[in-house]
Amino acid sequence: PEISEIINGIEAPLSRLSRINKNLLLLAKVENQQFESQEEIDIKSAMAFCITLFEDYAENQRIAIYNDIRESHLIQANPFLLETLLNNLFSNAIRHNEEGGSIFLKLANGRLSIHNSGKAPLDESSLFERFSSSTKNKVSSGLGLAIVKEIAKQYNWQVSSRNQDEGLVHRP
Repeated sequence: PEISEIINGIEAPLSRLSRINKNLLLLAKVENQQFESQEEIDIKSAMAFCITLFEDYAENQRIAIYNDIRESHLIQANPFLLETLLNNLFSNAIRHNEEGGSIFLKLANGRLSIHNSGKAPLDESSLFERFSSSTKNKVSSGLGLAIVKEIAKQYNWQVSSRNQDEGLVHRP
């Protein structure tokens, strides 16, 4: 039983290190532009898939999702990178929300906005930096928004956070 307890205690930190390593490798690949293939992708469809992926997570936190993306908007991007960017933004919108909160998705004039009801204002000065985390949540590696920033940079997109809106905004 003692050895089993020690092994179980090692499992969580080892899993976290593995996730950090995977994210750092992804970040290096994005920085070195190793994802050259691009396709025409509909943001509306990509967000619908993202919502489906995170529905249970949001539901567990009693977070309501309001999708106001009504029209298709096609962009040229690598499907994996776009999915990674959207997943990171959406998971952050859930993670940095309050229980019983809400997330609003909107696409207008080529600008994708993901707003959440938010727990508290985030530190905008370091939000997109590596290993920056505004939560003590051990699940977070502090690399998700740094990856978002690098993907956005590769496509000359703007990504920002505004506390007055209590949400993250992405503009292709």
